[in-house]
Amino acid sequence: MNDSSGALLIAPFGTAAAKRLAMGEGKAPPSLMRAALAAEPALWQAGECLGLPGHGRVSAMVDVRPVVAPFARFLPSFDLAPARAVAGLIGAAPVPPLPFSGHSAG
Repeated sequence: MNDSSGALLIAPFGTAAAKRLAMGEGKAPPSLMRAALAAEPALWQAGECLGLPGHGRVSAMVDVRPVVAPFARFLPSFDLAPARAVAGLIGAAPVPPLPFSGHSAG
């Protein structure tokens, strides 16, 4: 990972940034919303938080897409059904079919 001063890094939004962000009225307690927001991935450069994906200048700099997992293309056949369900819930691209149909049939 290139962590030079000009590089773009993905790191947690952080508690300080989450406290500065205005919280709307909702059903969840504000403290819970701040804690969840602090864990969200954000774009950083030279120690400065540029913001959350899909907000402000960050959306012009990067393309953000949901994915099921880094290993979504290497799942065993018994994990495909749950992975497809998760992909549908988060709006990710569908998990590809098995390369050989019926290879796990016994």
